[in-house]
Amino acid sequence: MRKRPTVRLFKSFQLLLGAFLFLTAGVHAASEERMTLATIRSVTQAPFWVALESGFYKDYGLEVLPVQFTGGTQTIMALVSGDVQMTTTGGPAAVHAKLKGANVLAIGTTVGVFPYIFYVSSKIRKPEDLKGRRIGISSFGGASHAATRYALQRLGLNPEVDVTLMQIGNQAGRLSAMTSGGIDGTLIQPPETLIAREMGLKPMLNLAQSGLKFPMNQMTTTGEYLKSQREKVKRFMMGSIAGVARLKADRDFTMKVLKKFMQISDQKLLAETYDFWVNIYPPKAFVDPEEIENYLVTVKERGSSKPADFIDNSIVAELDREGFIEAVYKKYGR
Repeated sequence: MRKRPTVRLFKSFQLLLGAFLFLTAGVHAASEERMTLATIRSVTQAPFWVALESGFYKDYGLEVLPVQFTGGTQTIMALVSGDVQMTTTGGPAAVHAKLKGANVLAIGTTVGVFPYIFYVSSKIRKPEDLKGRRIGISSFGGASHAATRYALQRLGLNPEVDVTLMQIGNQAGRLSAMTSGGIDGTLIQPPETLIAREMGLKPMLNLAQSGLKFPMNQMTTTGEYLKSQREKVKRFMMGSIAGVARLKADRDFTMKVLKKFMQISDQKLLAETYDFWVNIYPPKAFVDPEEIENYLVTVKERGSSKPADFIDNSIVAELDREGFIEAVYKKYGR
């Protein structure tokens, strides 16, 4: 008989504990913070797509609202205006914005190389055959313009003298110009590399494997937002790093994500895309100063600017120091 009050007390405690857990869960859900993310429709965004589809941001108490733009310059303009709080593209555009006085900082890298392969027409057998030929680029001043110049230099050619650069537009337009004979060389990214080979075009240089670093795709925010919302930014980085980890370890899931966001149903194209890009994304998102420097040397208005002026690696360093990065890669098997 003496045990009954204890039993009743224990049951009351269980009820109170259950109510507490329910209420705290509700508080956590209600307190989930939001971040508007500027993005583009490009395979460079795959780690963020994987993170979104996996629910990683929500796991860390953050609701990410992606807004799609047409290019990196537009995303940086939206960031500077305050319409978004984070961008996941536009490294060169961020550098230019900083040079013009905007307080923007690269806090992580997802693509720190040129993710292109230089393709030539079937009549080109060696780099010297490109002399006097026309080379297609997307637009003057853009990333493909800078990458094309580097590719030609790696091939022993002077992009100012040996060839004529032609502004043509997207990859589809450049591939069409290749088949019609309008140009004899251009940069291609997967999945279009498979299409290029099927058209009889030949790969001459893989820039992604060249060892050259470049700020192609970075996570960028403003200095003010990083200072005032540091914990929120840290949660975003945690979800993003987890996205890279799962992307590298889970091929089938990632291909499903690519199918959804890139609207590609052909399995060969999906495989071509995954197998190339999986090695592009670094496991640790540190911004390498060399990436910034390799772009700054091409900018006449750099003045006395140093790579450190454009970078804040503190959150990635903190996550690395805390063991988060190692733990998340152990969880996903690579």
